[in-house]
Amino acid sequence: MTEEADLLKMIEECDEILSKDSSNAKAYLDRGSAECNLAAEYIDTSKEKMYLEKAIADFNKVIDLTSDKSLLQEAHHEIGNAYSEIEQHEEAVKHFTAAIEITSDVHALTPLYLSRSCSYQELGEEELANTDHEKYEALVKVTRG
Repeated sequence: MTEEADLLKMIEECDEILSKDSSNAKAYLDRGSAECNLAAEYIDTSKEKMYLEKAIADFNKVIDLTSDKSLLQEAHHEIGNAYSEIEQHEEAVKHFTAAIEITSDVHALTPLYLSRSCSYQELGEEELANTDHEKYEALVKVTRG
């Protein structure tokens, strides 16, 4: 099987789970992740945007369905990544910020600060981008010992 076929199979499996239990936040998260990965197979095409929009909808469903901080943090992070890919950086910043506010895990915070820094850079917010990049660098030092 190709990676694309594997991702489509995963989406199908999640669809099956959700047809039986539409409140399964983990299945929405997994399907959204598969959709994001599938979007990467179609860079700069209408299919990329379609899969990213589907993923955003699934991640928003996770946010609506759960209070589990780990799932919420991951959903916000993934939404931020998806919005970055379709160059909606203001939305990306909102979700990266929400993810940062939810987690205290240094390993989860590290890529969040880097991602938000990149989005701030795209928005021309140099000072905020630099502040987040400095936080990212400090966290890298902490996580690497």
